[in-house]
Amino acid sequence: EVESEIKAKCFVLLPNSKFKIFWNLIIMILLIYTATFVPYRTSFIDDTTPTLFIVETIVDILFWIDLPINFISAYEDEDMNTEVRLNKIAINYIFTWFPMDVVACIPFQYFQSSEPG
Repeated sequence: EVESEIKAKCFVLLPNSKFKIFWNLIIMILLIYTATFVPYRTSFIDDTTPTLFIVETIVDILFWIDLPINFISAYEDEDMNTEVRLNKIAINYIFTWFPMDVVACIPFQYFQSSEPG
C-alpha cells in the first residue's frame, strides 16, 4: 500500500533520491558560504563588484527555490516511516524549518546603507 502511494506521488522527493541528495549538498555549500563569506564581506568589503552581486543574487534565488522543494520533500517521522502525503509534509515543514528558511531568504544586503556614517 505504501509503495503504491509513493509511486502515485512521483513528484514527492524521497530523502534518498539522487536529486534530493544533490540538492541538500548544494544547500549545504550555500549555507557554508553564507556563514563564512557573508559576515567577512559585511565587515571588511565596502564595494560590491558586479561578479559578487551576481553570486549573491544566485545564492538568494537558490534559497528561494529551496522553499517549494521542501514542500514536496518526504521526511521520516518519529517512527522512522517515510511520510509522502503532501499535506503532512507541508504541515511538518511549516511548523519546523519554514519560518527560519523564509528569514534566510531575505536578501539583507539590499538593506545596507551605501553611505558611510
